[in-house]
Amino acid sequence: MKMKNLISALFLLTVISTHAQVGINTDGTVPDNSAMLDVKSTDKGVLLPRMTMAQRNAIANPANGLMIYQTDNTPGFYYNSGTAASPVWVMTGTGSGWGLTGNSGTSAATNFIGTTDNVPLVFKVNNEVAGKIDKNFSNTSLGYYSLYFNTSGYSNTACGSEALASNNLGSFNTAVGTGSLSANTSGMANTAVGYSSIASSTTGNYNTGIGSYALANNTSGYENTAVGRWTLTYNTLGYNNTAIGAYALEGNYTGVRNTATGVAALGTNTTGFDNTANGVNALLSNTTGYSNAAFGYDALKTNLQGVQNTACGNSAGSESDTDNGCTFLGFDADQATGTDYTNSTALGYGSRITATNQVRIGNTIIGSIGGYAGWTNLSDGRYKRDVQENVPGLAFINQLKPVTYHLDVTGLRNFLGEEVTGEEGEEGFREKTPEQKAIIEQGVKAKEKITYTGFIAQDVEKAADDLGFDFSGVDKPQNENSLYGLRYAEFVVPLVKAVQELNEVNGSYSDAIEALKLEIERLKATNEQLMMRLENLENK
Repeated sequence: MKMKNLISALFLLTVISTHAQVGINTDGTVPDNSAMLDVKSTDKGVLLPRMTMAQRNAIANPANGLMIYQTDNTPGFYYNSGTAASPVWVMTGTGSGWGLTGNSGTSAATNFIGTTDNVPLVFKVNNEVAGKIDKNFSNTSLGYYSLYFNTSGYSNTACGSEALASNNLGSFNTAVGTGSLSANTSGMANTAVGYSSIASSTTGNYNTGIGSYALANNTSGYENTAVGRWTLTYNTLGYNNTAIGAYALEGNYTGVRNTATGVAALGTNTTGFDNTANGVNALLSNTTGYSNAAFGYDALKTNLQGVQNTACGNSAGSESDTDNGCTFLGFDADQATGTDYTNSTALGYGSRITATNQVRIGNTIIGSIGGYAGWTNLSDGRYKRDVQENVPGLAFINQLKPVTYHLDVTGLRNFLGEEVTGEEGEEGFREKTPEQKAIIEQGVKAKEKITYTGFIAQDVEKAADDLGFDFSGVDKPQNENSLYGLRYAEFVVPLVKAVQELNEVNGSYSDAIEALKLEIERLKATNEQLMMRLENLENK
């Protein structure tokens, strides 16, 4: 049977070979016109010579294109890409191409991936552009749809899926991260690093966004700098803003010239401008307030619409929501009581302002305030009007009631809310540490033991009212949060007047005394004359 099949095959080969072509098959079909050898089968393959690398190298004068299957070292199909005299065995799938599993024997001087003519190098995924290096426009992109629609923009760099995807005219832009600068069309010199950073900007220029969603909704705002996730996220038209720290200036829409440094600094600002916030939660709640400066954790945290305020220190001014022109310097300064005040200043840890146009230095346990020069009140006659010499003297001074007293520091602290620390957590304000409490309690007890001398403000007010005297030495409360106060320096004026009145009285007394002295001298002379007469009478 085998002999019969062999004879049939030889007969078939003989018949086919008369056409100068060879066909090997079992169905009797003639070879394809383009093939010198046409092997056809549905259940078998073709075996080339199999040998080791040493056997391959031992082939004498291998023809160019000779192919074998190598069984050792790196197994595979090899062909001679050189000449018979100088064979170069190359594994199929390598050679001038790059293999899927890497290449060996490459030269950094001659081997490369790229083009040899002035045509952009394009990368594709699913037959869609996923990267391009373009010498003509100096653009570089890597990522699905990155710089996809660019037409004439130049010197752009895009790395990440859809980075600078819509750009067509914009130049000098750098986008790193999925969706970064994805909507930019003609904006120039923008830098976006992070997922969806500056993603909505179309024509904005000179913006810098570093961090996921940084400046994500900016459309045409320019010269903004955002560093940190969700910084300046909702900015649309605002410009000249700087935000550094997660959520800094997150809610800004059209505000301009704001600077926020710290987590959530100026976080909800919408249209406020010319604000500076440095510190975690600094000016956190500001919406439309402008020209404010806050430095420190929670500084001016709750300011909403207040303008021209300055806060420096942990929690300084953090409970003020609509103050104007106020200054808070020091940890916890005006943290609890400030509300709708203007042109006031709180200096020092726990200091509290309670009214407009007010300055407070220190808290209730401060024991000494001073320096090396007396306090100077401006007093220039060129700027004093309606000057009258109507200050009461003795009448006012005689009604004053000098007293000694102990200060109820605890009551004052409760009234002013000095126990609030300003460190707000999920469940409200955090408690002070035991060490902090001990120091404060020690200060309170020490101050409550001091015996002070002075007046009661309400008594002084009544004494002045009884005389119809509008005494500037009484600092009256402006609201329910304020306290009475006395300006002791103001008492100098009625005291001077009282001394002057006493001096006038003393002057009249002096004249009477002089008259009495003369009268006494006259009486003495008369008495002496009488005594002499008596003596003369006795001698007779």
